[in-house]
Amino acid sequence: MADELRTSFGAPTPVLTKEDWEHRIAIVRDGRTLLGGSDAGAHLDLLATFNYPTIILAEAVRRYGVLSLEEAVHHMTEEPAHLYGIVDRGTVAEGSYADLVVLDPATVASHEVAMRYDLPGGAGRLYAESEGIDHVVVNGSPILEDGALLPARNGSLLRSGRDTSDAGR
Repeated sequence: MADELRTSFGAPTPVLTKEDWEHRIAIVRDGRTLLGGSDAGAHLDLLATFNYPTIILAEAVRRYGVLSLEEAVHHMTEEPAHLYGIVDRGTVAEGSYADLVVLDPATVASHEVAMRYDLPGGAGRLYAESEGIDHVVVNGSPILEDGALLPARNGSLLRSGRDTSDAGR
């Protein structure tokens, strides 16, 4: 009662070794798998997989060197866009949507996951700050600049048939 029932329990995050990352990346390179496993925060207070990109960049790319930055970005962008048939996304090309994350490969990382109580009614959600990501551009307009969130919301909901094709499947 002292914490207004805000106590939660979870499994500790495992500490992965270089060998662990080598095995994980071998699976990613297999071609039958897709890097990721995030529900993008859909389970706000139960599951924290939303920070896998920053963890991969910090650990597999920078710390252990088992994956190049370019290959990591490819696995996180072009491969999912192709698999799901999402058109004009996943690569930087003229005529495509300009969704870009500007990051510092020397510092990109995820902070520890913690609970934030900033939802309506004071409800909680899991959240992790990041480092080394100071600029984000969505549909050609900045939404994060010098680490500060801007009011612009230039994204849109993707619709099957309108924003997809069967080409990637």
